Amino acid sequence: MRLYSLADAAAEIARLAALGEGDLDRVVEDLIESIDDREVERVVRERAGMREVPLAEIADRFGIELGDERDPTPDA
Repeated sequence: MRLYSLADAAAEIARLAALGEGDLDRVVEDLIESIDDREVERVVRERAGMREVPLAEIADRFGIELGDERDPTPDA
C-alpha cells in the first residue's frame, strides 16, 4: 500500500480532473467508489475462510434465549 502526502494526492487529483475535462467532482466520486470497492473486497476475502455458525449456537454460547421467529410482536 502506498502512502502519499496531501500535496501528492492533490496533484494527482488535479491531474485526473484535467484529463476528464476538469470535472473534479467526478474524479472525487470515482476515487470514493474505488476505495469503497476495495474495502468490500477486503471484507469478502476475510470472511471467505470463516466458518458459518448457526444463530442458535451463538445464542446458547452467550446464554441468550431466542424468541419465536414466527411471532413478530415483542413480549409485553
